[in-house]
Amino acid sequence: MSNRLRFLFAQSPLILVLCATAVAHAQPCSDRTLNGSFGYTVTGSIISPLGPLVPGPFAAVGRIVFDGEGKVSTVRSLSDDGEVLQNDSGTGTYTLKSDCTGSFNITVGPPGNDIVLNLNIVFDGNGELRGLVTNSGIVLAFDGRRQEPPSY
Repeated sequence: MSNRLRFLFAQSPLILVLCATAVAHAQPCSDRTLNGSFGYTVTGSIISPLGPLVPGPFAAVGRIVFDGEGKVSTVRSLSDDGEVLQNDSGTGTYTLKSDCTGSFNITVGPPGNDIVLNLNIVFDGNGELRGLVTNSGIVLAFDGRRQEPPSY
């Protein structure tokens, strides 16, 4: 038996353990996976008018809560071409597929003059959530991080 073959046989239990560990940690995502609150930022531009949103730079910061059952709510402050709206709240729905990609929609803007933003998202399982608004005429990126209780 060659040294190379002996080495492979000697290492095979270690390789099997590493593969089994990777498989054990690779659990599929679902709506239940996305559960809890996230701090987030949205940055980008409005290209063409859409409801109350006017063309120009756009940014938002807020807290978004996913209920683990497909419903989402948020409170945020936003700036649309320099026009600031504080403590704006919104609700929506979401879905997360087994590969940890999905989508959600959320209302934005002042009550009675709001619009629905649609996003494609990816959840990395380590508390990071990223998204891209898919509405036509809007270039906005979403970046969220799971909020953890403070440790003192």
